[in-house]
Amino acid sequence: MNREEIGNQLLNEVLNIQLANKPINAKYLDLKRLVENIAFELTKNEALQFSNFFSKLSFICNQYQVSTKIHSFRKTAQRILSEKYEPTEHEYFTHYKYVADFISSIYEVMIPAEIIYYFPEKEFYTNKILTRNRVKKLRVQVIEIKRDCLICDHEDNETEENITVQIDEDGVNENFTSIEDFWIGAQLNLVNSTIDEEGIYHPRFIILEPDYLVDISAIAECFQDYGTSELHYIQKKFEEAPNSKHIRLGNFANSVVDHFSTENIENTDFNEIFKNDFKNYPLEYTACNDLTNPQDLKDYYLEAKGHFNRIQKVLTEDFPQYDISLDRALIEPSFLCEQYGIQGRLDLLDINPEGKNKIIELKSGGAPFPDDGKSVKPNHATQLFLYYQIIGVLYDLEFKDVTKNTEGYIFYSKVYQGNLRFDVPTLARVQRIFDLRNRIIINENRLANHTLTDIESTIYSIKPANFIKRKINPRFKEILEEQLDKFIYPIKNSSPLEKAYFYSFTNFIAKEQYMAKLGLGQSTSNNGLASLWLNTFEEKNNNFEIIYDLEIVENHISGPKREIKLKRTNPANDFISIREGDICILYPRNESKDSVLTNQVFKCTIKSISREFIVLRFRYQQPNTRFFDSFDSTGKWALERDFMDSSFVSMYRNLYGLIHSSKAKKDLILTQSIPKSQMDYDYFNSNLSDEQNRILKKALSAKDYFLLNGPPGTGKTSIIIKELVKEIYEKQDCNILLLAYTNRAVDELCESINSAISNQIEQKFIRIGNELSTSPEFHSNLLNKIIEQKDADLEQKGEKFSRKTIQDIIRKQRIFVSTVASISSKNDILKLKKFDTIIIDEASQILEPQIVGILPKAERFIMIGDHKQLPAIVLQNPELAKTNNELLENIGLINRKNSIFERLYEFCERNNYENAFDQLTYQGRMHAEIADFPNNYFYDGKLNVAFDIPNLNDEIKQSLNRQRADLHFEHYNQANDLQNFITNHRFAFINVDENPYLPSTNVQEADLIVKFVQEIIHLYEINQKPFDPKKTIGIIAPFRNQIALIKQKLELANIPNQEQITVDTVERYQGSQRDIILYSFAVTYHSQLNALVNMNDQGNVDRKLNVALTRAKEQLFLIGNQAILKENHLIKTLIDYLENKSTHKLTI
Repeated sequence: MNREEIGNQLLNEVLNIQLANKPINAKYLDLKRLVENIAFELTKNEALQFSNFFSKLSFICNQYQVSTKIHSFRKTAQRILSEKYEPTEHEYFTHYKYVADFISSIYEVMIPAEIIYYFPEKEFYTNKILTRNRVKKLRVQVIEIKRDCLICDHEDNETEENITVQIDEDGVNENFTSIEDFWIGAQLNLVNSTIDEEGIYHPRFIILEPDYLVDISAIAECFQDYGTSELHYIQKKFEEAPNSKHIRLGNFANSVVDHFSTENIENTDFNEIFKNDFKNYPLEYTACNDLTNPQDLKDYYLEAKGHFNRIQKVLTEDFPQYDISLDRALIEPSFLCEQYGIQGRLDLLDINPEGKNKIIELKSGGAPFPDDGKSVKPNHATQLFLYYQIIGVLYDLEFKDVTKNTEGYIFYSKVYQGNLRFDVPTLARVQRIFDLRNRIIINENRLANHTLTDIESTIYSIKPANFIKRKINPRFKEILEEQLDKFIYPIKNSSPLEKAYFYSFTNFIAKEQYMAKLGLGQSTSNNGLASLWLNTFEEKNNNFEIIYDLEIVENHISGPKREIKLKRTNPANDFISIREGDICILYPRNESKDSVLTNQVFKCTIKSISREFIVLRFRYQQPNTRFFDSFDSTGKWALERDFMDSSFVSMYRNLYGLIHSSKAKKDLILTQSIPKSQMDYDYFNSNLSDEQNRILKKALSAKDYFLLNGPPGTGKTSIIIKELVKEIYEKQDCNILLLAYTNRAVDELCESINSAISNQIEQKFIRIGNELSTSPEFHSNLLNKIIEQKDADLEQKGEKFSRKTIQDIIRKQRIFVSTVASISSKNDILKLKKFDTIIIDEASQILEPQIVGILPKAERFIMIGDHKQLPAIVLQNPELAKTNNELLENIGLINRKNSIFERLYEFCERNNYENAFDQLTYQGRMHAEIADFPNNYFYDGKLNVAFDIPNLNDEIKQSLNRQRADLHFEHYNQANDLQNFITNHRFAFINVDENPYLPSTNVQEADLIVKFVQEIIHLYEINQKPFDPKKTIGIIAPFRNQIALIKQKLELANIPNQEQITVDTVERYQGSQRDIILYSFAVTYHSQLNALVNMNDQGNVDRKLNVALTRAKEQLFLIGNQAILKENHLIKTLIDYLENKSTHKLTI
């Protein structure tokens, strides 16, 4: 459709909204949804990231030069949502006109007379003149940057007027020198502004992109004795986290404080804590280079004991003197602070209602050199000053009053005198700190949105001259210069292709992280971390994204399990899209204004969730429960989903790891050399098919790599990986690392290994990970469990547990299994162990920068995947993920959202390197009638039925008989339409013409699914077929809300064991199978179709549909609104295909 057609279609929708028989409030929300979709469409290919609706509209009005009156419509629609505001008819028709004008100006179309008919004679106007002379905080968007001022649009703006902000003003904000690098469309918080008689703003603090929260500790590390630079932040992204004696000591010192806070100080045994620290960080201690020989370890032991003694002395003697109470103190409380765009975790916070609050930050490293007994290092002071600001925001204090009610101390545990040192911020110092935070954001924006040349010059600026700005000891200067040169050397000495790869993926990761923080990736609702404060409580509640009014029933956060059980007391939110395994944030919510910003937050994972209770497992143990007890038993809590940053860190480090690798490994990964085989490996197994034997022979012969394309149901994990592990383990004496993307797939790998290796072997493999993410049957394979067991065995024999114990466990074990994320964060294992073969399952779900640093660390790798199934989840849209770089396009790297598996596979296929790739073509999962469509439309006829394999042995042939058998239910009620339908169809589409009720949900479909489940259970009963809720039925829906609705309906229908029937998204079903699959499309309007589809680059396979259609063994029922679904060409083909086959229709 061209621009004019789109404009006319939109105006037609505007007219229909007015003609609908609905109350004004409902019409407002329909118009809001329409304008949000327009805003999404107009900005989706912009390089800028927008964190909210205001910022998009502002940008559009500026870009298309249209009236900003649309803002007053936005404000009223927002008030309807958040305040239950009821606008008059006059106000509604005024805003109705603004929406029509907005569409007409942007798409350059005429407004039809039927719409103009409703326009008011005189526009509704709210007389709001700003007469405030001081404003604590205002969110604005930059429209124009001048030499001495910024012209901005602001959030409360309902007029055509912009505001002027004075910058570089002496005595007010001259420390904010970063403004010259701001950009049009950037959002700012103006904090503590005075407004003069001309209406000009004079802010004390100007915070760039405040929704992008930067870690306080990361800002602090930019302030060093030898100089200050925001470039530390970039360098730290790429470099591996250091693992030195000092890091281990710091960790140890923290655990001592934690221990003293919970246990009686007098009764604490140093040796016990020391040993536990070893057992908790086995890999880190074993891989620590400073501690390799026994003497180093003895010295370390003595140093640790010194820290222990000094900490004990300070806590018992100095704390009481300074009126610091461990009984009141919170350990490691976390805070999110949008006002200043920062987040952080304090070591100790003592909230004292009677006196002053105390902030204590523990540092195990040295004090300033030479030491005067009272000074604090600049990085430590920075950290303290930012914590002061967080406390100021929490208690709503003026800048000058923060220090009146709070004292901050750095606790140096290494020095012998002056362990507690007090420091207090001045306005200028804090302004300079926030200016540096702005510079960090400017660099992030460069990495995410600028050209590769700009990215290169940003990274090349990491050089000694930009870091060392003060006179320092010449020897120390040399060491620093060497470290910085060493960092940049491998990048500078890379080939043009390697550089292009490095910069292009740096750009991709930075953009992904920007979106994960700000939200608004490929959707109209905000879905980043910032939605925790940008979306109102009402919006979250309407989208079922928050559970509130929770009461604590059992609190074990201070115990080793770190769990809290909460009761759900409010029936109004029993319907919720938060589910087991989600990472969440828990915070107190006793008043409607409470949010994640008004109190400390606790990061946790949902261990179990039912309609009555939720059990949470926390990331950090809280030595005391005083914070929780400070709310009486009726204190209410709220829970929302959290977004993690750790995956981006490991992607940057993988990328840098690749640049650091040998030329040979880089050439293989960037397809500059040809993958070789070492020799013709002799392999034959009479129980396997010719195809399976051929593939295993190739994989075992590979010297560099082997890629296996395994379509659905072809036994890639259960047969191929199992046989590979068995053969390598029995015939060769080398180490194997097995990886997959999801925990569920890793559990399946564990099962394969278990069946591959004989039960005589007691410890078959080590699983890297934690108990929450590992299936219970493999808990005994977790490293920390093995160590605990070993410790207990040694104690019984009267032997001592030592570092050698851990080294032996790791040395003797030949097989390690992990998720890609865990191995990236626990890369010490790769230093301790040389792996010969890495086997990667689900390889098509892994992005290049998630794995390229790990691949060079083994002799060879074997990847198994299927790029016609779902790829990794990427936030930026496919247009933005393109490389648009000739060097990269030449190696087949066209779009960065695809996996390295797909790129290497296509390279080998294109060049006929037969030794390095192959494809399984027989599937043993689906009945032939279900497999027919994906086989013909997605797999070019290469997905054959395993029953048809030539010369199969009889036993296997018998077990596959069901793939060609007729559907057979002997007993059923012919008068019952639904039973009749189920007994006569293997694969069918059922049309439901529905009316939308809530966003992304569909009640009619959910009700029909429940009926299906009831009838299937009944049919299985009367035909004496075994029904297993975990294996017989699976339900798939594309949206979290629809999943929640179906779960709720199943529960209300009292279906036996309904909680064991998995209802989930297509993404989470990948790799699973069920006898019968029910799929609810749940689309109620056109704009949702995009969310249903995931096309491959060639545009001939819908990967999402492919996965959905290939989960079922026996029967598959699709339910949806065909009028909308048929707008998608492929789904229309599918519905028509099924209509031709269907014997009789089911009318709903």
